[in-house]
This record gives sequence, C-alpha cells and structure tokens, in this order.
Amino acid sequence: MEKTKFAIATMADERYGDAALTLAGIQRLTQFYAQFDAPVIVADGGSSENFLKNMKAAGVQDIYNVTGGLTNQLVRSMQEAATIADYVIYTEPDKLDWFNGDFSRIFADYAPGHFSPIARTDEVFSTFPVSQQNAERRLNDFLIKYAGVKGDYGYGPRVFPSSLADSLSEINQDIRWGTLTHLLIRAKERGIPFQMLYLAASCPFSQREENNPEYRNRQTAQHELAFSLATGRMPDLK
Repeated sequence: MEKTKFAIATMADERYGDAALTLAGIQRLTQFYAQFDAPVIVADGGSSENFLKNMKAAGVQDIYNVTGGLTNQLVRSMQEAATIADYVIYTEPDKLDWFNGDFSRIFADYAPGHFSPIARTDEVFSTFPVSQQNAERRLNDFLIKYAGVKGDYGYGPRVFPSSLADSLSEINQDIRWGTLTHLLIRAKERGIPFQMLYLAASCPFSQREENNPEYRNRQTAQHELAFSLATGRMPDLK
C-alpha cells in the first residue's frame, strides 16, 4: 500500500477526562483527512460501543482497542500511524482550540525529516496554570540541555519521521507521558534534526484555574523516568 505523507496519531478513552471534548477534537481532526490526506489513527483504552461508533462515523480511519493503559495507547497509535505514512503527527485529542486555529500550518511549515515538537511562545505559555508552567519549565530545562535546542517540549504534540516509531518497541515499563520523551531521546541519538513549530494555542479558559498541581508533578516525574531509562543516567536538573 502506498503511504500518505502524514497520518495523525491520537488516543481516546471516554471514561477519563472530558469525553465530549475528546470526541469533538477527534471529529475536527478527521476533517484534515479530506483537506490534506492525513488519516486519523486512534488507540482506544476502553470506550463504549456507542463512543467507538461515533468516532468511526466521524471518519477515523482505524481504531485499535488497546489494554494496559496510556503507555500502550501512545505506543500503538504512533506505531500504527507510522505504517501508513511517511510522517506521524502525534497529538492529544482534547486540543480543540488549536485544531480550530493554526493546526493546519503543520502541513506547510513542517520540514521533512525533522523531529518537530509543537511549541508555545512565552506569551502562550503564560496562559497556562502556574503549577503547570512550573512543572513544564522543569521538563523544558533538562530536555533543552539534552537536545541542545531551545524551545518548548512540554505541550505534547510533535511531528516525526515514521522510521522513528520502531524505537517505541523498546519501552517495557509504564512510563505514560514519558513515552514522548523516549521518542525525543531516540531522535537525538539518531541524528534527526530538531525543528520547533510554534503553533500551540493558548490554554482554554476552562482549564486556566489551578486544579491538580500534583498531577503535573507526576507527569514531569514520568518524563524524568523515561529519560533515565533511555539514557542510563539521571536528567540534569541543576
């Protein structure tokens, strides 16, 4: 089968988070298939038959039922997307404001062959809750030192060559969001050039209040664990 240039990898599980926002985000992502021939691949963690039916009706190309938690969903979605496209666009499904904003600039601005985190400008970053800023600033500090490229590594979405997806098979611990840091480390080791794409939307107004700082700290700890497992050393947190 001939590959498309891009495929979008994401995940879903209506039992967690805002199910309506997840579905709306996935519905919006499928519209880029018609515009840019970028099929959407979803790794679902346990949604109802009705939710799965709604995703399929929206135009999702393939839905994979994945057990074992977030790590497995992240790995499966990106690996499956890599089988049908030259480049994978990974994103969480709840970033609807961004999808309705400048998400489509990826298709014009991405430099083929690069590892490209979707980044926030300082102004955009400042719209997020302070606890999230603090946790993600810590993450950015040690990843900038490692990668040697200034920017923002904490937003989540990224674009990368499908050949990099094979490195995800190395993951054998439940590192959850650290899966994204594992991918970054392997990109750096393979000599894949980095490109920051400053496209991220401001924090939605409904998410700007401090609501769970411990969750953000746990996320950062997952990235630190992934870094240690992938490199064999602790991240530079000085």
